[in-house]
Amino acid sequence: MRDRIVVIGRTETLDADVQRLRVRAGLDARAVLPTDAVAAHRSPPDAPRALSPAAYGAFRALCRDDEPIVAWCRARRRELLGEDESDDPPRALQAG
Repeated sequence: MRDRIVVIGRTETLDADVQRLRVRAGLDARAVLPTDAVAAHRSPPDAPRALSPAAYGAFRALCRDDEPIVAWCRARRRELLGEDESDDPPRALQAG
């Protein structure tokens, strides 16, 4: 199964990850993510990004069982890309 997973994307690098997937899958160069904020479902730039400490704790408790899967995906992504990436949670998921 490990060899069948050839791309693992992250929100922070989604554009580049989609391009890697496009090339790997042999998709047409026109297969790109939308750039329009509405079509891409982006939050407004001034929207709050940090979670309250209570919300962060609830989120962590909810996702606790997923931590081994996330750790495996991070390790596999590093193998695939040959990079050293931080295991810090995305900024939006850090307590604010």
